[in-house]
Amino acid sequence: MEEVAVERLPNGTVRLLATPAVADGVALGDVAEVDDGRIVKIVARTGLLEIQVYLPAGRGGDLLEELRSRLGEIGGAVQGGQPRVIVCHVPVEAGFAAVEAAVTAAIGRAEGVE
Repeated sequence: MEEVAVERLPNGTVRLLATPAVADGVALGDVAEVDDGRIVKIVARTGLLEIQVYLPAGRGGDLLEELRSRLGEIGGAVQGGQPRVIVCHVPVEAGFAAVEAAVTAAIGRAEGVE
């Protein structure tokens, strides 16, 4: 199970302080109900799209910096992630076409990158 930093809120919910690397459908700043340390329901969304880029062994540094640059142009950011996963987020207002173009420009046709 992945651990994600959270802020406990007075009403018993938590605010995510990072985007999880392996969980889908949640992003930095989302507010969630939890049970036994697990997210059971998202009660408020921040409007950020979560992006996970999976890397082959030995890749990362060059793609990380390129993603940071390209996503930054549309208001996004790279948070980091695990050794073979880069975790990013972008405001939904940027639009899916802009997100796709930025990610495609950043990773190009890098072999083994998803």
